[in-house]
Amino acid sequence: MKIHEVEEETVIERLSSTAAEHGVYLGIGYGVIPDDGKGWNKAILISDQGVLELEYRKRYLLGVGDLFGESIIYQKGPAVIQSVATPYGRIAVSICRDMSFAPYARQAGAQRVDIMLSPSYDMPKSGGPVYALRAIENGFSMVRPVFNGYSYAVDYNGRLLAGMDSDDTVTGIMYADVPTEGVTTVYASIRDLLGWLCVTGLFASITLHIVLSVRQRKAAPGAIHG
Repeated sequence: MKIHEVEEETVIERLSSTAAEHGVYLGIGYGVIPDDGKGWNKAILISDQGVLELEYRKRYLLGVGDLFGESIIYQKGPAVIQSVATPYGRIAVSICRDMSFAPYARQAGAQRVDIMLSPSYDMPKSGGPVYALRAIENGFSMVRPVFNGYSYAVDYNGRLLAGMDSDDTVTGIMYADVPTEGVTTVYASIRDLLGWLCVTGLFASITLHIVLSVRQRKAAPGAIHG
């Protein structure tokens, strides 16, 4: 959805009224088009009291400068993932390919986010839960509503809770029961050190195997020693 900048305040007011009227938390993504210059690709979260809790601007735009893609019409947002405490756990928002970048997503792990909302317009069309790994790494559940692709909800173990293909739905509505409490992960705490420890452990295991094999051959009966 794209809206003109002058209409944004009115749109948010209407969404806030809807959230308060129905007593629900409401998250939605949209593009803001100004009269002049570049706009923003945004995602917001409104509380069940109609309060605007989060207003996030997409960081990692798809495109190359002013040549092609969304970077022609949108500016990059600040490199900050926001989150807020709610009755349903700590909720954060991101947009589309922001979750492609593991170091960026680790901000959510550091904030002990329980649920990540990440609306997307996939191009090319996605066919599965492509960013489920971010949920496993950082200990949060992820709800990713997708236009032109595969919408899904996964828990912090990467287990698929619900899924919906945009080309195979009548209502366009996906329902999922998502855990409201995440888990603390080693990866979110020590970052890439976990990967390096795994690599170091692998080489140590290989070296130990070689050393033990050589010793066994030398100690075998009938072994010829120079």
